Amino acid sequence: GLFHDRTFTIAVNNLNETPGNHAPTGLDLTSTAIDENSGGGTTVGRLTAIDQDPNDTFTYSLVSDPDGKFKISGDELTIKPGATLDYETKQFHQVTIRVKDAAGQTFDKLFTITVTDLPEVPGNRKPTDVNVAGLTAKELAATGTVVSTLTAIDDDANDTFTYQLLNPDGRFKISGNQLIVDNGIKLDYEQAASHQVTVRAYDKAGTFFDKTFSVGVGDIDPEIAVGTAFDDVLVGGRGKDNFNGSFGHDKLHGGLGNDVLKGDQGRDIFVFDTKASKKTNYDKILDYVVKDDSIQLDNAVFKKLGKGAPATPAKLNKKFFTVGTEARDGNDYVIYNKKNGVLSYDADGTGSGRAVEIALLKKNLKITAAEFFVI
Repeated sequence: GLFHDRTFTIAVNNLNETPGNHAPTGLDLTSTAIDENSGGGTTVGRLTAIDQDPNDTFTYSLVSDPDGKFKISGDELTIKPGATLDYETKQFHQVTIRVKDAAGQTFDKLFTITVTDLPEVPGNRKPTDVNVAGLTAKELAATGTVVSTLTAIDDDANDTFTYQLLNPDGRFKISGNQLIVDNGIKLDYEQAASHQVTVRAYDKAGTFFDKTFSVGVGDIDPEIAVGTAFDDVLVGGRGKDNFNGSFGHDKLHGGLGNDVLKGDQGRDIFVFDTKASKKTNYDKILDYVVKDDSIQLDNAVFKKLGKGAPATPAKLNKKFFTVGTEARDGNDYVIYNKKNGVLSYDADGTGSGRAVEIALLKKNLKITAAEFFVI
């Protein structure tokens, strides 16, 4: 019967709250049922937040998905690419979804997703493999180029098959029983020598088999490429490459060699990340547009320019740039000669040593330090 009393003080942490804002109080999902064998990307249901504040905006995230079957796409719960929903294996899956309002306040809700049974074809056996032939594509390959022919393996004689690409990224697509190139500009050996693709083979009963394989990218040298209407990244190799960004805001890396670069439309970026040489690595920019375009210089090559990184380019210190025929005052590392259009780098910044020529631009451009970024 003995006891002891003790008083504790519970501290409540203060949070920054938007004045008058109310946290979400509920979350609805338009559907919590999905047919078995539904493919990756299929929508389960649309999410709607419940909140007192009119005109509030919301984002949604998946807090818990123990079975790894789902993902959030905008305001929809969808099946994750490559995931399999099979009624005979598991009829229910639980997920916890979080809604966050514009002020950062949240509400979590647990949903149970029901897998709906579909009639199985008596005696049908699902595909057990997908054979592939080829699995290589040259960089910059034309749209429609065949990469591989797909053949499903199934114990059922005379079965028929359809194929689906589960991880489309714009490089490849399915046409009949073939994997073909969708956009060859995205096939660049200098950026990635291979790409993973996952293909699903369906039989006529709707059962399927997924297979992931690697597509190799073949190098070509030199490269001649014209970009698309999108924001392209073109990276050259050792040869005398010729790049035209075309439409979009493009990024052009000439790489090694004496390259010809044209941004064309859009706000384009010209990247210099290899050791310059007037004889063997000297590029020509045909259409640099001041204030629209920009130039990035890699500090691993141009060592005096300070900090910066490809993911976080830093503005060039204006003291490091000059317009003229040579460096003069000890930190004139980047030099634009408006008389002949030559862009050069002087490692000592004084003009006492020989500056190395990086690229040839048009003459008499009104270039300032604001055009340059350090990566």
